Amino acid sequence: MDLMLKDRVAVITGPAKGMGASITRAFAAAGCRLSLIGRDVAAIEPVAAE
Repeated sequence: MDLMLKDRVAVITGPAKGMGASITRAFAAAGCRLSLIGRDVAAIEPVAAE
């Protein structure tokens, strides 16, 4: 299913674990540009590196 998200910007809060991490991966796979916002940068970095 094409959600037409390629090159759109998604702002995701809480991307370090759980549902936020799953949403981050799904949006990245769909071609979105991501802005990840959370309290602990060190926890976000592994997800962002994927």
